[in-house]
Amino acid sequence: MVNLAAPKTFMLVEHILEKKSFTQYSAIKGLKLSMPLVNQVTHYLLDKGFIFHDGKKYILRDAAGLVSAVRLFRDIKKANIAEIPTSLGKDEAMKVLPHGAILCLDSALGHYSNWWRSDKVCAYVSEKDAAELKQRLVYRQGNKTTLRLFLEKPAVKEKTKSGKRLFTSKIRTVIDMVCDGQMNAVEPLFSELWGEKVARH
Repeated sequence: MVNLAAPKTFMLVEHILEKKSFTQYSAIKGLKLSMPLVNQVTHYLLDKGFIFHDGKKYILRDAAGLVSAVRLFRDIKKANIAEIPTSLGKDEAMKVLPHGAILCLDSALGHYSNWWRSDKVCAYVSEKDAAELKQRLVYRQGNKTTLRLFLEKPAVKEKTKSGKRLFTSKIRTVIDMVCDGQMNAVEPLFSELWGEKVARH
């Protein structure tokens, strides 16, 4: 059994989902991972049918299955360090986030999909920043926008910048949403990235 949510393994999974084909050598060199780790994970994914070998390289076969498998090892709610219901509008709520916060989940999906609507602002922040926000917003409680704050586990390697805001990449956004039990929400983005539907595992 390979823990697909372990930091280095997760890095390799993201790499495979992004590149769609790879060699073990390219993954070892590009990600600075050890040969035993890449070999172990590659054989695990082969055995599960998520990738196949065409004689030269490994090719992603089942992105939906792979992302759904990550969810078995990663409960994103365990990284949730604060839920703050506020009277702020979404734009106002985003403005109170600390510098360096990475918008994720609903907020990142809303950045990539015009059709997505949510009353949540979700971000990766430090525990210190989350505590400060709780204190700062104690007099701004309400039911307009909920701030969902998470520890960055595993670390976000690829970010998208828009203006002054940082967002998780499309791939990380899909993984996070699936790990949060919101598979249906990412169906269009999934099709855009991999031309397939999200698995119902």
